[in-house]
Amino acid sequence: LDLGCGSGLSGQIITEAGHDWIGLDISTHMLGVAQEQEAEGDLILSDLGDGVPFRPGMFDGAISISALQWLCNADKRWHVPK
Repeated sequence: LDLGCGSGLSGQIITEAGHDWIGLDISTHMLGVAQEQEAEGDLILSDLGDGVPFRPGMFDGAISISALQWLCNADKRWHVPK
């Protein structure tokens, strides 16, 4: 599970290593980039602030490469990261 997957670059590496990959991101633009890059795996539009739409124990692991750095750009409730 890739939390804040952006362009799907991490998913490509994970898939090449033989693992299944699901990417979540708040940005429709970045998910579009991932689709253009033909990222393997599922892409889901999701706001991590609302939790993840999966039951506990569904994944063997999770990564989040840059999602925390972008949270700094959304320090007010009305800010919408893009």
